[in-house]
Amino acid sequence: IRDLRMSRGLGDVYKRQLQRFAPANFSGVKAKKAADLQKRLAALRVKLQTSDITADAAADVDAFLSAVASSDVASANAVHLRLTQSHWESVGSQVMVGLKRMIELAKLSLIHI
Repeated sequence: IRDLRMSRGLGDVYKRQLQRFAPANFSGVKAKKAADLQKRLAALRVKLQTSDITADAAADVDAFLSAVASSDVASANAVHLRLTQSHWESVGSQVMVGLKRMIELAKLSLIHI
């Protein structure tokens, strides 16, 4: 991964969460939500790789993904709120919905990767 925003460890956390929330890990409606999440995470990856996101927003995305990775839903919600209030334009609605969906699936999931 070439972009500096993805090379600071964010790329590894991103990849682990991409695997964790793969549709194959869910069934029924959750699998459909996971498939939608994958598309939204792909949009996030493009933003990160092309630097189409501010450094502050990328740092908050990193904090968000780290919170989800540690199953810290409260922190993930707090960072999501901060992203919504401060970085909506940079992150975009498609990604923001995906991050919220990730929290929802994390709450429902007993998967720990």
